[in-house]
Amino acid sequence: MQSSIINIMFFLYAFFLGMLVYGVRKAVESKFEKIKSAYWWNDIALYFLPILLGGSLAILMKETGSSMVPELLHSKIDVAIWGSIAGGLSGFVYTVGRKMLKQKATVAFSKDDSSGKG
Repeated sequence: MQSSIINIMFFLYAFFLGMLVYGVRKAVESKFEKIKSAYWWNDIALYFLPILLGGSLAILMKETGSSMVPELLHSKIDVAIWGSIAGGLSGFVYTVGRKMLKQKATVAFSKDDSSGKG
């Protein structure tokens, strides 16, 4: 279906990984308060978590027949590398996406506020 390795599905997958890692981070940090200041958590685990999740979930998605993973990727290692790259970029894609949504919401609300209703 997809003829390119880097396409809209790649960025959607990266955004999904960003949301997933954010959720995991918040859940773990709310359960274990002292982990927020731990070196291994902030400087090691949080950098490798999206890369490992990205590769692992991409393999799982390919095995289950998901159309999100490009058909050009045939071997598990290719799929894992594709998912790991998406995981590595997920923090950036998530931040940009969140800012874009926030900006659109601010514009929409400011238009509503200027109508004199409210």
